[in-house]
Amino acid sequence: MSEQHNWKEAAAALNELLRLHSTPIGVKVLPTKEELAAVPKLRTPTTQLNPCQIMAQAIQKGFTIAATAEYVSNLNCCSIHGFREISQEFLDGAFFNGVWFANAQAACAHQTSLHTLPQNPQGGIVYSPLRSARIEPDVCVLLVNPAQAFILFSGLIEGDYKKLDFEFVGESSCSAGWIRTLVTGKPSLTPPCYAELRFGGFPEGELIAALTPAQLATAIQGMMRLASVGLRYPAPSYAADNDPIAGLAASYDPKTLGR
Repeated sequence: MSEQHNWKEAAAALNELLRLHSTPIGVKVLPTKEELAAVPKLRTPTTQLNPCQIMAQAIQKGFTIAATAEYVSNLNCCSIHGFREISQEFLDGAFFNGVWFANAQAACAHQTSLHTLPQNPQGGIVYSPLRSARIEPDVCVLLVNPAQAFILFSGLIEGDYKKLDFEFVGESSCSAGWIRTLVTGKPSLTPPCYAELRFGGFPEGELIAALTPAQLATAIQGMMRLASVGLRYPAPSYAADNDPIAGLAASYDPKTLGR
């Protein structure tokens, strides 16, 4: 993919390489209502929701849909997504004290650790299937099982190796996922939090992967090369009691196997 990405081709490649169970989406932060209105076939919620529920409609239903301040339901989500300022009330963590955290100190430490979007009370966040090619996303989001995640991120690092580190923050996985990627430029992988599981209907057997468009393009090219040497998803079962040398020799140079 070039700098002007062909998102229909990218979505097709992801489904070919990873056999995804859910629709890969792009996420775009827009600062004004006018820019939101220019997005083709944009929907808005009909009631207040958590942002993960709005994102889920893009993943599960194929909608191009926006989260805006008036449709996000609570202080915690509004603050993380830039629709309210980061207030002392948010940082104190009263929302989580006695719920996910046993005391005020732990709740406060959680809140201060979170990645948050810059304030954007007049704009919105657009979630849209990559295949629709209606936005040029800031971040790309995929739901992947562990085996798909391994191939995806192996593709990312196969040509320019860097050790990848991911975050777990407990509740508010959006902060450790696509928001972290947007704020830091680092790829992310995190389990869905309880709210995403309960309210968003995210599958409990899948993780949330987030990459920049450039990183996704690199990962796709890398996965294609890995596939060319027989390293692809799904990994064919070789049985736990068979000598692995013959299977390894299908992809590795036998002279490097040390036997």
